[in-house]
Amino acid sequence: MFNVFKRKSIWISMLVAAVLIGLFAFAQVGARSTVKVRHLPLALVVNDNGKDAKNVVKKLRKESHQKNAEIKWVNVTHTSELTKGFASGKYYGAVVIHSGFTQAINQQTDYLKGKIITQKLAALVVKTPMVAETAPFQQQRALANSLTKKTPEQAKISLYVSQGSNMTVANILTTALPKMTDHLNQKISNEYITVANKSGLTLSPQDWSKLQTPIHTTLIKRNPEEF
Repeated sequence: MFNVFKRKSIWISMLVAAVLIGLFAFAQVGARSTVKVRHLPLALVVNDNGKDAKNVVKKLRKESHQKNAEIKWVNVTHTSELTKGFASGKYYGAVVIHSGFTQAINQQTDYLKGKIITQKLAALVVKTPMVAETAPFQQQRALANSLTKKTPEQAKISLYVSQGSNMTVANILTTALPKMTDHLNQKISNEYITVANKSGLTLSPQDWSKLQTPIHTTLIKRNPEEF
């Protein structure tokens, strides 16, 4: 009777991982611009070793290996190295995946899972009140409470745009980089909604607000005088 929750947990995790792998790519940086770019060097700083962060990096690097790829990713170990790279023109922008990225995504999916379990248990009690006294029910309720106890955090990504080398490219990146993460946010949020709808889950607007923007993006512009 309670196995459905375990299966659903696995399904949610796999679904979110698929979204991250399939959508976090910078394939059309110049698609809406009259200026076409090719192999534009951008720094990639990864401060998270978790599964979801690794999936993102794997997809980004795969895209950059294509013959006509717009982006050429330059691996950078530390954020502190970016200033020197911008000043020398080694790259024109950067994507920084912060530590805790995977943990935040997992926390969001766990929160959603906890809400699903809670509603399923409530419906079960209505049909069979005595089930609330059983050990499996108590275990599932304790699990649901633990998963929803904390407000889920946002995964964090910083986007850097260097304005010191090429203003045309800087303008393209200022528009294109945030669109990339906005698109990803929308897709992940839509997948959360799909999971909830298939599970018959009803959430309050306040609860939905905690899942509407899975990733918090900070855009940082580096001006020539900062180099």
